[in-house]
Amino acid sequence: MGNLYSTRGLFLAKGRPFSMRYIQSLLLLFLLSACSRVQTVNLTEHRFNSYPKRIVWLQVAGLAEEHVAMLRFNRTSSKIRSPFEMMTCLGKSWSYNFYTLRPKPEDSFLGQLLGNKNIAGSCDDFNLKPIWRVLRKAGYQTALFESGGKKSGIGRSLQCGQQIRDDFLKGLTVWKMEERPSVDTKQFHYQEQLSIGSGEIFYDKSCHDGGCFSSIYGNVSSIFQQYSQQFHRAYFLVIRDFSYLAALREHKIGKAKEILLDLEKVATTLLNESARDPNMLVLVSSAGAFNLEFPLAGKSWEEFEKTGKNVLFKQQSLLAPVMAHGAFAENFCGFFEESEILNRMFWDKSRRSININLFNPF
Repeated sequence: MGNLYSTRGLFLAKGRPFSMRYIQSLLLLFLLSACSRVQTVNLTEHRFNSYPKRIVWLQVAGLAEEHVAMLRFNRTSSKIRSPFEMMTCLGKSWSYNFYTLRPKPEDSFLGQLLGNKNIAGSCDDFNLKPIWRVLRKAGYQTALFESGGKKSGIGRSLQCGQQIRDDFLKGLTVWKMEERPSVDTKQFHYQEQLSIGSGEIFYDKSCHDGGCFSSIYGNVSSIFQQYSQQFHRAYFLVIRDFSYLAALREHKIGKAKEILLDLEKVATTLLNESARDPNMLVLVSSAGAFNLEFPLAGKSWEEFEKTGKNVLFKQQSLLAPVMAHGAFAENFCGFFEESEILNRMFWDKSRRSININLFNPF
């Protein structure tokens, strides 16, 4: 066997030479093919480092990832995936703050929205600087739609005095799927032109006597279509639901499933839009994730599907799911505290785009 090395280049054991130019060509071809490789996450093509200019954040109290079984096994084929299964990344957020383990969902959502663990469940929470003031300086328009949570949602700020309420809501438009508390409050309807106003709360005209004729999907679909067109350059839209958790707590599985199906249609609409917009982030987060023990199979599962029987209810989980799709979705894989969700929406190692921690040091 000849020498392995020679002044003519690199030799194989059989003595066949490779010139240095040939080797360099192979290396260049390898590098080019590596750079041109389609980047994927969860076996799906994904564009990394696309900055989120348009953000829709779906907050669903009580939701646990296993609840998707009520969607998946309710179809003609289990191969049909729900939009929640089509998310790019699934993360888990720890449900605690400075004061308690397993905070109330309204406190968790406020901590998520403010990027802050210093949430005491008191009026002091509304003295913290809200994210919409920061985003407004960056050119974002911010709005919130809320279903359920009459005394636990954004309306909590109304109990803290007019000054605190006005300061906290300034720069935010709120639509509540709820009967208006008095005749002098403003209203909206999904079939009409969208009502928008800084610091204003608009109540659903279709809500009367404890019920609403409009649906979550009908309201959100109209709001999203009009809002995204009017503020296409940059917006931050939060869709928050407490009605799903309320149904679970009352052991009304049929009603909970109806709400989940409505939220599924909302998520489908958002994912379809995200597929066309590389700078859109769709985020789904939970709080107060409600653990359920579903029936094993067979007849007990059939009865569960029909009547909601054969399911065991457990206490609130210490972890809640966070699902992301689109721009910066890669930031939501793994475990993190619920107060970190906001910062992960904008965290960019190269640019540190909008560092939320600069505004809320806790």
